[in-house]
Amino acid sequence: MKISGLFVIAAGSAAIYSGQDAGPEQISTDMGVRYVLTGAVRGATHRIRVSAELTDGLTGQVVWSDHYDRDLDEDFIIPDEIVERIVAMLDVTLARGEQARVWRKTLRNPDALALYYKGLEHLMQFDKQSVASARRLFERVSEISPDVTLGPTLVSFCHYWDATMGWSEDEAVSLAAADEWGERASRLEDADGQAHAILAHVSLLRNEHEEALRLAEEAISIRPQCATTNALYANILLWYGRPGEALDRVNFAIRAAPVYASWWVEILAAAYRDLGRFEMAEAAARELLRRKPDRLEARVLLAGILAAQNRHDEAAMIGAEVISLDPECSAASLVRRYPYRRKTDLKKLLGLLNSCGLPT
Repeated sequence: MKISGLFVIAAGSAAIYSGQDAGPEQISTDMGVRYVLTGAVRGATHRIRVSAELTDGLTGQVVWSDHYDRDLDEDFIIPDEIVERIVAMLDVTLARGEQARVWRKTLRNPDALALYYKGLEHLMQFDKQSVASARRLFERVSEISPDVTLGPTLVSFCHYWDATMGWSEDEAVSLAAADEWGERASRLEDADGQAHAILAHVSLLRNEHEEALRLAEEAISIRPQCATTNALYANILLWYGRPGEALDRVNFAIRAAPVYASWWVEILAAAYRDLGRFEMAEAAARELLRRKPDRLEARVLLAGILAAQNRHDEAAMIGAEVISLDPECSAASLVRRYPYRRKTDLKKLLGLLNSCGLPT
């Protein structure tokens, strides 16, 4: 069994506990895992009951349990259906949150679903090469399932990141591609609101802030409980100049998705910074740097937060690391990447970055 975002012990290794009187806590400790899935099969002449239980090995608390009663007429189909239900539950509970339920119901082709999850793994790494790999996988998803919005939505998202992160040879070409794929996705039945959220980000890069906000609000109305849609909405709110609402949305997203992307943490840190809650902003920025130690933007964010607290020596040290990673980096070039609606926000950020020792 393989689930994107989860490390699963091989069946052979887990089988040593079969028939033993070992509780989930002991198995968790022995195997070095957090959660333990146990199950039992009981059968009569023409009926079978499969019971499954997921336990938190640290607390001993049962996180989820269910049972499945089935006839034994279809020997090969029924077990697969039960396995799929259990895998979907693990995905929702431990990895992707409720949005995974939508993905699994929407992408019925197993090859497309597998490619989609592989693409998400690459996208979570969030660098130039991995996003390019993710884009190619999402293009294949779109080819296999052309009537499903999920493939073209994330192709659009990859082009958006190429444009905004400076990973594209031609920003205008990437932005046009993001727009094209986003429009294509929005014409389909939008399963989770993300197609509209991506189009909102395209509008953002064109400095069409009112249109960006309108599209983001439409996205959240489609899937108000979707973690990724809430994170995308938070990003729009941040640049629009509503950091308090952005903070609420990204915190909701993080709580709803057990596994989440590093750029969500970046929104969290920036929202705390713009609210003047610098201790929380610093903690989030350091978490981002821990997750992505080679990421230039993580250091830029941390340096600005330290400067805002008048910790200029520490800010200058981080600023020097930024220059060592990218000798061509300047405060002005960085600020151009940030699509704030209010010029006063940009001016304030430029001042913070200059005080870190970054050249204008």
